[in-house]
Amino acid sequence: MCGFTLFDIRWSIPAAILLIAMRISRENNIGIEDALRIIAEYSEGWVRGAASMLIHDSSRRRRLLEDIESGFRPPDSIILEVERRIRVK
Repeated sequence: MCGFTLFDIRWSIPAAILLIAMRISRENNIGIEDALRIIAEYSEGWVRGAASMLIHDSSRRRRLLEDIESGFRPPDSIILEVERRIRVK
């Protein structure tokens, strides 16, 4: 995870994963937790770890959702890196 700051690791990467999960949820008419499970299943390494953390830590997921709803958005470069690391079978 070279090049990421502590803020990225704690907030930007999980927020990017949550944004992607929200998109998957909308597009497939499923819950966000199910979308996070899909991301965890089709990714590896730190993306899988962060997605699993969001599945199991509902309070952290809720805080991130509140931050996103209030306008926080991770940098596009982080969103793109997370998307790149999700394998599609």
